[in-house]
Amino acid sequence: MFVEPDEEGARLFLAIGRAVVGAGALEAALRVEAARLLYTRAVTDNPAGASTLGQELRQLDKLPAGGLRTVLQSLGVPEDLDQRIKDAIDRRNDLVHRAFEDPELARAINDAGNIDTVIERIDQLALDCGELAVELQVFSVPKLFELTGRSPAEVLDLVTGVDPTTVTDPRERKQLEAVRALIESQDASTLFQDLGITETTEDPIQEETEPGPHGGNIGPTRAAQEACRPSGDNIRSA
Repeated sequence: MFVEPDEEGARLFLAIGRAVVGAGALEAALRVEAARLLYTRAVTDNPAGASTLGQELRQLDKLPAGGLRTVLQSLGVPEDLDQRIKDAIDRRNDLVHRAFEDPELARAINDAGNIDTVIERIDQLALDCGELAVELQVFSVPKLFELTGRSPAEVLDLVTGVDPTTVTDPRERKQLEAVRALIESQDASTLFQDLGITETTEDPIQEETEPGPHGGNIGPTRAAQEACRPSGDNIRSA
C-alpha cells in the first residue's frame, strides 16, 4: 500500500526527481555532442564514411549515458571533460540503481535529522548534470547548424512542417512530437538564445576548439568549456 510521504520525505523525493531530470538532460546533451562529432568526422575527416552516418546516428538513440560516453571517448573528447561526465554518470547510477546500498540515504530515511545532508548531495548532482548539459549544448548545437548549413529558422520550419503521423519509427515520432511541443511552449527566438544560437549561427569560440588526430575539431578546449559554463561572467552567448 502506498503511503503519502511526510514533509521531509516529500523534500527527498523532489530532490531525487530534480536529479533524474538533470541526468536526463545530460544524456540528451551527450547524444547531441556525439552526433556532432560523428557528423564532423563524416564530412571532414572521412567523407567516404558518410554513407554509414545515418546508421551511426540511429545507434546513438539506443545507448544510455555510459554508452554515449564510450562513443565520445572513441571520438577524442578532452580528458578533463570526460572525467566530469564519468563522475556525473557514476553518481547518477549510484542514486538510481544502488539507492538502498547508500548508508547515508538509509540513515536519512530512518532519521529525518540527517536528511538535509542527503538532499544537498542529491541537489548537487542535479546541478552538476544540468551544468554539463548546458555546457555541451551551448557548444554543440550552434556547430551542428554550421555543419548542416541550415539556419535556425530553416530547421524550425523543417521540424514544424513534418506531420508526426507520417514518421514510421516510433522513437523518432516521439522525438519529433517532443521537439514540436517544446517549440510550441515558448518563443522560438528565446529557445535559440538559451542554447547560445543566433540567426547567423556565428560561433564566438570557433577558434578555440581542440584539434583532433586528423586535423578536425574534436570538442571544446578548456578555455571554450569555461566560456560556456553557466556561471556569472563566464557565460558567453553566440
